[in-house]
Amino acid sequence: MWHATLLIAALIAVPPSAGGNVQPLWIEGEAWHSQVGSVGPDRPRYASRGACLGSQWAGDRNDWAAYRFYLESELEQAVACFRYARLDEGDSHFDLILDGKLAAGNAAFASTGGWGHRRNDEWQYRTIRIGSLGKGWHELKLVSLADRNNTNLDGFFLAGEPFQPPNLRGEIEKCPQPPLRSGADGPGPDWVDNEFGLDGFTARLDDWYYPSEEPAERAAVTLPSVLEFRPDGAQLASADRTTTARVTVGTDFDGWNLAARLDRPEPIVVLHRDFHRWGLIVYLAKDHTVAEIREAVGQLPGLEGPRVRFPKDYFTSLLAAKRDVLGEKVPARSHEPDYETVAGYLAPLETYTFLGSPQSPVKYFIQPDGAICRQPEHGGPPVISRDTRFDLATLLPAGLAPVHPRRVKQGLLGGYLPAINYGYFDAESGIGWELSALMDPGESPIVLLRFRRTDGPPRYFRLEPLQELSDGRDFYAALLRLKESWDVFFQDGFDLEIPDRRVRDACRAAIARAASGCVGLHPKYGVGHYWGKQHDGFPPTTLSLNACLLHWGLHQQAKDRLSYYFDNFIQADGTFHYYGPAISEYGQLLHLATDCVRLTGDEAWFDRHRPAIHRVVDQLLRLRAESRKQPTDALTYGLLYGSPEADTREQTEYYFSNSAWCWRGMREIGSLEAEIGRKRQQPELLRDGQALLAECDAMRSDILRSVERSLVPAEAVPFLPPIAGFGKPFATMTQDTLASYTNYRYWLETLSSQCLPPDQEWLMIQYRLAHGGELLGMTRFSGHLDDWPYYHYARSLLAHDRVAHFLLGYFGHLAHHQMPGTFMAYEQVAIQGYGRRRQIADYCVPSQLTIPLMTRWMLVVEEPNDDALWLCRAAPRAWFGSGLSVRAAPTRWGLVGFQCSPSEGGLRLTARVKFSGGSYPIVRLRIRHPQALRIARCDAAEGLQPRIDAEREMIEFRPNRAETTLQIAFLKSH
Repeated sequence: MWHATLLIAALIAVPPSAGGNVQPLWIEGEAWHSQVGSVGPDRPRYASRGACLGSQWAGDRNDWAAYRFYLESELEQAVACFRYARLDEGDSHFDLILDGKLAAGNAAFASTGGWGHRRNDEWQYRTIRIGSLGKGWHELKLVSLADRNNTNLDGFFLAGEPFQPPNLRGEIEKCPQPPLRSGADGPGPDWVDNEFGLDGFTARLDDWYYPSEEPAERAAVTLPSVLEFRPDGAQLASADRTTTARVTVGTDFDGWNLAARLDRPEPIVVLHRDFHRWGLIVYLAKDHTVAEIREAVGQLPGLEGPRVRFPKDYFTSLLAAKRDVLGEKVPARSHEPDYETVAGYLAPLETYTFLGSPQSPVKYFIQPDGAICRQPEHGGPPVISRDTRFDLATLLPAGLAPVHPRRVKQGLLGGYLPAINYGYFDAESGIGWELSALMDPGESPIVLLRFRRTDGPPRYFRLEPLQELSDGRDFYAALLRLKESWDVFFQDGFDLEIPDRRVRDACRAAIARAASGCVGLHPKYGVGHYWGKQHDGFPPTTLSLNACLLHWGLHQQAKDRLSYYFDNFIQADGTFHYYGPAISEYGQLLHLATDCVRLTGDEAWFDRHRPAIHRVVDQLLRLRAESRKQPTDALTYGLLYGSPEADTREQTEYYFSNSAWCWRGMREIGSLEAEIGRKRQQPELLRDGQALLAECDAMRSDILRSVERSLVPAEAVPFLPPIAGFGKPFATMTQDTLASYTNYRYWLETLSSQCLPPDQEWLMIQYRLAHGGELLGMTRFSGHLDDWPYYHYARSLLAHDRVAHFLLGYFGHLAHHQMPGTFMAYEQVAIQGYGRRRQIADYCVPSQLTIPLMTRWMLVVEEPNDDALWLCRAAPRAWFGSGLSVRAAPTRWGLVGFQCSPSEGGLRLTARVKFSGGSYPIVRLRIRHPQALRIARCDAAEGLQPRIDAEREMIEFRPNRAETTLQIAFLKSH
């Protein structure tokens, strides 16, 4: 009854040779070099060595497993015989990629009637011809082509035809195995330290992407000057004018390489210089510097990143813990969390990023090895074997061994531009290579590439179609246009000057990438699967992107994008044009619309969209009216019934997150309408606002009554269920689907609404911490991390003044939920991984914008229910050691800026706060001395008498003029 393509394989011993003089070789399924899809070990009794590739592998489209092996001699007319088991009916389908080329497309693996646990005959073979293999290293990769493609892979034989493999575990285990290259994902000797356990383990990595020597090296840089331009280069003079030379493109002068000569419209030369761990591109005109662009990759020979070796059973211990055992280590090693103290506790993410411009409908994936694939038009990840548009392997020596992950550096040009800068070094051959790529600004999806090897001159290419260019003029001209376009984008917005160079780059990179993932004003939740049209209306894309644009002062962008959403995604009945909106998202959209008016002052924008806004309000009021048909003493009386999340849209209930956020959103709209109506003397608008506020007061009373009645006693902390009346506390926050969704979203949105009293909000935070809800402050979801709604939690941590907790999640997300060099952020990421980790779900906008949102709030954040503004509420202590400043932060009192400048001895600090508007709130300025010295005194001019709260490290005052200067003194430590 088995599929006709299966080999008959029962009980036949392996012949000593087949198809030549090479003995058949066996490779275990669990001996992968790298894989995506398996969530843990799988140990079927009848599998070779009692194990297979891993649990749940191939459950998603584009899961894959790669094997790297060495052949001592050539294997002619080779076949790969895969031993596998599959219970589900129907075929599973895979592409087989050999050494980067498609060897077999859409190969079908039929059902075998089981998973290989019960009987030996549940294991069968699928044989695929793969051609001749030469002596040396090879990579064989299986790529899943469909969801629910689950297949247990015991392993595979490499042999020449004809060949009949054995199908008994004992006989397979006798077969020889080729040398294998262990992957960074698995527990090889490069990555495991058997001398330490979790309790004694600490990790601190050298900062590879922002090296400590860079500021001094940059300060010492001197630039040549241009004396005269020539068609093939320029006449240059050294900085001290002692040396002059005619320099042509591709030659060196005074430590610089002249990379290109441009005309735009003034002549420009492009100079390039590599330092040990970073590089610099400079555009020089005759009498000034046009632009400087930093490179992440420096000198290629000897390129080697830092490494952490984890204790044995490290990840098993992390996943089993009910506390944030890593988060507890961080404050024990320093005053508070920072990037360096958290970065070494998990392996770095290494996966794809993408290229795009905000206007272009075409986006490209950049794979970790530098291959470039086009985003499928209708969504879904790139099927690498079918959609490669640029293959870096074709520019490298044949048979080059796979590069060790420590010798790969993946960063961005300019620190934040959507332009990659990847470096590789192969220690065995001594060859290094670098790839830089960008998409030209505008609607045209032109991609320009620069490739260089240590043993040859740079080469330049254009996509699509793939075309090699004669020189680098097009590449460097496009790079300059890219930088100038993003300089214009950010020029009038919120900006900051802080000691941590990474943070500013990460914020700008996040905003640039989120905008580049869109198609004009049309929103896109992400790339890969999330590029599909069904995800375009997902409200959190618009909510997070426009909240970030508003808070970063990019107001026209935010108004245009939010208008587009109102015009295209709000239906006649006030519901979203989306397959599974959460009820909470309606309240969040109302809140965002209010913020848009208050931060921009554009009441005309509100007037235009008020009809659509009230369609949303009316839809929520209908839900509330339906709920009030219940008896007044019902537990859920007055609460809103509906979906809490697109994934769980069928699980409709009375979720507190939904009711709380709709209360918040309608309350903000009511307040805004009352304010505008009063100011304009429009009685109807004032009445509408006051009526909505009265309804919200009643609604909050219903919510609070239900919350109080729903609290459940638990061991240490009372349990507040996500659903009104749900009575059973969670043993852990990842015990099942409801617990995981509560931990990653339902509770976080309940907290961010700030509807509940602080003591009840605190119960959720405590319970989450005590029941395995966090790792390095980030959110656990099942066996991985899921931080896309984390900014909701961050806002609540600030409101509760949990500064260290806020910073732990901030630096945890920055170090571990994003790629360290490209800052690419994903919806879900793995916890497990030794030398590197992979994403679990694709890139998505809300996760990407977590850092710029948190950065803005840690520096400038409003009290939502008070006439007060916090400055530096959660700024890291270290930043005060050398000073920090903020420019043009939008608030409801106008633009705000400030500067904190410490004295040389660190015992005094000058703070200047400036408002652009005519009204001033209460200002709460937190000054966190690097050595935690107490504030002793604060002096201000013009009769201002600031109040000092030394315990909270805070100075409170209400300005009496646009600019206020404070002189702050600290007590000497004892």
